[in-house]
Amino acid sequence: YKIGTLVNPGTWTRNLVDSLIKNAEATGNVNILPYYFKASKKLNAFDHHAAQITKARDSGLIIDELWLQQYFKNAKDLSYEEYSELKQLMGIDVFGGESKTFTKLEKEHQAELLRTWRADGSIDARTYNKYNAEAVLRNIASKALAPMSWTENVARYAMYYSLKDQGFGINKIAKKIADTHFDYANKSAFEHSVEGLIPFYTFQRRNLNYWIEVAENNPAFLVQLSNIMGPLMDMDQYSPEELSNSDFIQYHILAG
Repeated sequence: YKIGTLVNPGTWTRNLVDSLIKNAEATGNVNILPYYFKASKKLNAFDHHAAQITKARDSGLIIDELWLQQYFKNAKDLSYEEYSELKQLMGIDVFGGESKTFTKLEKEHQAELLRTWRADGSIDARTYNKYNAEAVLRNIASKALAPMSWTENVARYAMYYSLKDQGFGINKIAKKIADTHFDYANKSAFEHSVEGLIPFYTFQRRNLNYWIEVAENNPAFLVQLSNIMGPLMDMDQYSPEELSNSDFIQYHILAG
């Protein structure tokens, strides 16, 4: 049920809009979209270079800090400092976990371990087939959920870059991200239990609490949001002639 819901492009769009609005409110920066482009670009670059570094290591090269610094001198899309920064952030749960490259390597390592254990008799054929089938199902689920995971991670890093530019330190940013996009690695026993019956209970409860706090502490933002979204969503107020004139709609949106 969860996978069926999250692979829906409509869900991606809804969650993207939700994250954009929450990031704008949480950072106090309504011009948050450029940070989404930056986050997407940097995460793609990290995955690319992590894969290249892994290939170099597997070929027998010794990968140390000096080698990495020299390697990134020739990289135009990511510096050594940015690579080190992202690698550190990926070790913090609220930033969404490790990169695609590291996740792929982990799966390959697990598969190799299973084959080794089966070959040396540590596990029997039935146990091997069971674990292998589970690994295949997890891999299918992971591929199906990849676009949703990407959308979620980009939102978290967009918020990171925005707050970093405002002078916030890593600890305050991590707390802000956890408060806004939630830390799903930190679920209560109750949340784990309820999700057996209500799959998205944790998100729904935390998201509702988030918007209740916004309504209490920052009502002006909700008024501003209503003024922006109203002209976008209520098209009945426009005549066909007005709808054909995009400048007219843009004027009303910008004018609130």
